[in-house]
Parts: sequence; C-alpha cells; structure tokens
Amino acid sequence: MKRFFVTLALSATIAGTGFAMTEGVENEAVKARMMLMDGGKAATGTLGAMGKGEMAFDADKAGEARQARVDHAAKTPAAMDAQEVRYRIHT
Repeated sequence: MKRFFVTLALSATIAGTGFAMTEGVENEAVKARMMLMDGGKAATGTLGAMGKGEMAFDADKAGEARQARVDHAAKTPAAMDAQEVRYRIHT
C-alpha cells in the first residue's frame, strides 16, 4: 500500500510539472513527448542522486525509478517518430 501512495505522489508531481512546462504548447503530440521526457528526467534524477550519495539508497525508490526508466525506454521510439514532433532545426 505504501508503494501505491509513493507512486501516486510521484505521478502527481510529474503531471503537475509537465503541465506547467507544456502550458504554451498547442500540439498534443509535442505535449505528450515533453511529459514523457520529464518523467524520464525525474527517474534519472532519483537514481543519479542515490549514485552520487546525495540521497540515501532506498531499494523501493530505486526499483520504482528503474521501472520508470524501463517504461520510458519502451515508449520513447514511438513518441520520437510522431510526425508532429519533427521540427526544423535550421530556418
């Protein structure tokens, strides 16, 4: 049950952060990609902080962050391949 509440709190934080970041973006595919990347960033930050000793190691949090990275990796190819996401670097 504790794991459920930790996951719920993490999801709410990520969703809130993603919403603020995508506020001015109108394209739904771009918003979805931005939210996906933000979720990967949060999980990587947790693992990085544990690895650097900035955060005490917690096996449950590390496992959740690992699973978030695995899920992120599975979703990334489709998100990056969306036609709406492609943009011109040089104008």
